[in-house]
Amino acid sequence: VVERLVPDLPIVYTLHHERDEQLSDFYRWFPRVQFIAISEDQRKREVPLPHVDVVHHGLDPAKYAATRSSEDYVCCVGRFSCIKGVHTAIDVAATAGVPIRVGGDVHEQDREWADEELSRRLAQPHVTHLGPIGLDVKASLLQRARALLMPIEWNEPFGLIMIEAMRILDLVASRDEKALLFVEARAMQAALTEILQRRYNLPDPPLVING
Repeated sequence: VVERLVPDLPIVYTLHHERDEQLSDFYRWFPRVQFIAISEDQRKREVPLPHVDVVHHGLDPAKYAATRSSEDYVCCVGRFSCIKGVHTAIDVAATAGVPIRVGGDVHEQDREWADEELSRRLAQPHVTHLGPIGLDVKASLLQRARALLMPIEWNEPFGLIMIEAMRILDLVASRDEKALLFVEARAMQAALTEILQRRYNLPDPPLVING
């Protein structure tokens, strides 16, 4: 609308979502708009656009200082939906025998799933539900955690929480490119393997550790 009302005004638009055919069809009508993808992978998923560049998420490193000690808990942060995997993170923590602190909330489109799959898990004794959290709380949570669990079930375009955690945590473990986990303890790696095998009837999934 802005482009048509003010055709000489430069417009920059960030693609901050998964591939959506309706939106892709919409973008084709605006060849002069400068589109910004948040990762190269996301740019490749989108329809060919005449003007598109990649600008990664940024953060202030000073706000994510690593600490040498941690408390006895793991954490999971993000939107409470099936694809974000908070329910799996809670199950993994339970199997590993460690407390988990979760930060986030449910969006309306995920309410039915949350009522069926998440509410009972949030009520388990090893879970502390923090609700929606801001940067200060999130940074402190990561600094004192043993690990960030992020067993996502979709192809995440970028995931800001991942680079926030990489500033603080030492090890990165990935089941595959669609399910990244930041972990410290091998007990949690074994627990993740067990949960995934049971839920999806999988053979042993590759779990790659990068220090």
